Amino acid sequence: MFPQRDALPVAPTDAERQDCGMKRDLTAILAVAVLALVGCSSAAKPDDTIFCSSMASWFVDIGQIGTEMDSLGEVLNNIEDIGDLSDVDAIHALGVSLLSLADQAERDATTAKANVEDPEVIDAIDQLSSLMIRLARGMGAAARDATSVLDFIGALDGLVDLIDEMNNLDSDALMGVIDDYGQPICDVSLDTYVDRPRAQDTATKADVSTLGKEIATYYVDWQTGDPDPVITISGSDYFLLDTNIGAHSANVTITDQYYNGPSDWCVEVTNDQGDLKTFTYSAQRGLEQGTCT
Repeated sequence: MFPQRDALPVAPTDAERQDCGMKRDLTAILAVAVLALVGCSSAAKPDDTIFCSSMASWFVDIGQIGTEMDSLGEVLNNIEDIGDLSDVDAIHALGVSLLSLADQAERDATTAKANVEDPEVIDAIDQLSSLMIRLARGMGAAARDATSVLDFIGALDGLVDLIDEMNNLDSDALMGVIDDYGQPICDVSLDTYVDRPRAQDTATKADVSTLGKEIATYYVDWQTGDPDPVITISGSDYFLLDTNIGAHSANVTITDQYYNGPSDWCVEVTNDQGDLKTFTYSAQRGLEQGTCT
């Protein structure tokens, strides 16, 4: 059967078409707005506390990278034979440590940048972090893979341009940008936000590296019959025999040391406030996490 005439569809008027079009457009706009709101609500928002904490940890990372680089320099300064295997072992250990520190510094810098809204600050962190990390990785890989001291020295030649770039960087200006941004939001010194266990480990490694370098230096002129370079703590300082060799970090104690001559010695320190706690420096392996035995 055919439908009744009044049941047939009626063509919409121009006014109804316009109204329908407006509703369709409005629906589309609302849909886009809802999607945008969902995106905004799910996106990570900058967190000032995370920025302050990660930047403080980054400062610790960079400081330790500098310490490890200094230790590499000391190894080179103290070598008597470029084929000395104990020197190569020390270089290997420092190379592995540098690579690990570079990875941690990159993670901390990435976290900091994710919690910054100012592009100028992000760029400053990028410039500082990128160069230091590239240099640490270059030196770390060269040290880790060296087959001899001479091989390591040769590998350093490939880093000359990077070192020049680092020397030409206006790091003071970049740090000024970061400080100007960070001081108001961090409210107090960034040291307050440092990851405490990691900071304690950094102090422990710095201490034992200093002790190791002083012992190595002592053995340069050592002769059979001379006293062993025993380390003690008195007040706030370390002493090698009767010689003051530097400040002693809080919470760090000497837990072991032995001396069997210039190529077989080890000093061990422990900091119970740290994460890894115990580190050693030895003639055979340089700086390591763990015990002398």
